[in-house]
Amino acid sequence: MNLKKSALLAEIFGGVGIIVSILYLGYEVSENTKNTRISNHLALQDMNSEFAALQLVNPELVEIVLKGSSDLTSLSDVERNQFELFTNQAFNVWETAFLMQVDDVLPEGTWDLWNVGYCDYMNRPGFRAIWSAGQSKSFTILFGDIVNACFSE
Repeated sequence: MNLKKSALLAEIFGGVGIIVSILYLGYEVSENTKNTRISNHLALQDMNSEFAALQLVNPELVEIVLKGSSDLTSLSDVERNQFELFTNQAFNVWETAFLMQVDDVLPEGTWDLWNVGYCDYMNRPGFRAIWSAGQSKSFTILFGDIVNACFSE
């Protein structure tokens, strides 16, 4: 075998090696993206679980949320403050899900489930009143559009 043939074979093997490396890198990026989406979904579930745990360990909070979500005027000043903090946390979790969806870091279809669930839960007179009274200013405009669309249904 002469030097030209050896160089040509080395070039061919080098090209094949590069192609295999690129395919492997593409596979690794795909796996990493999938794992990141799953991790983000789990983090979102943890946020939601912590939020729900507040109610599990505090029956008084459950009463405040039930009263406040139906009629804000039925709450004392202290209860109203607690309800507003609770409501803000609920909007925070909902917006986090939205922002993860915008950044395409949630598994496919996940945002739809979160949005429907939170829209159903938050679409009550007390939550809407807190949102309309100015809490909406604490969130991104795009998320505000999502909430306003939910509340107009």
